[in-house]
Amino acid sequence: MEVGGKRDPPTASVIQKHSPSPEVVCHATGFFPKEVMISWRKDGEDVNEDVELRETLPNQDGSFQKRSILKVPAEDLQKHTYTCVIQHSSLKEELVLEVPKGGGLMPIIVGVLVALVVLVAVVAGIMVWKKKNSGERRKEADVKFSENRFTLSNS
Repeated sequence: MEVGGKRDPPTASVIQKHSPSPEVVCHATGFFPKEVMISWRKDGEDVNEDVELRETLPNQDGSFQKRSILKVPAEDLQKHTYTCVIQHSSLKEELVLEVPKGGGLMPIIVGVLVALVVLVAVVAGIMVWKKKNSGERRKEADVKFSENRFTLSNS
């Protein structure tokens, strides 16, 4: 809060969202006064396309928050360095957050799908094995039962 010229700097985070379309969200919060600039850079160059800048909203404590959303293909996140740049009067220099180049969710999704396929195959194999073995046991039981039968006849 600004009291007698005091200014509160923003705290910021970058979040990757993967569906329905890949996007990166830069969120700044807890700053005062209200005026703030959030921009994006790709390999050090300003990005102006596919950027959605949301309105500045008040927090309950009198500070403010703002977010900017960059729509960017996952492949581009791997090939290029993207940064969110925040400028505020409380900061001596701009706040720069780099978007992680991590593999995203794709390796996790592939891993889960492979695990599911293996699980289904194992369950199907067990079911086939049990069905096959229970059929042989019935035949063995029928044979044993017929061997133990006694036939009574009147002679």
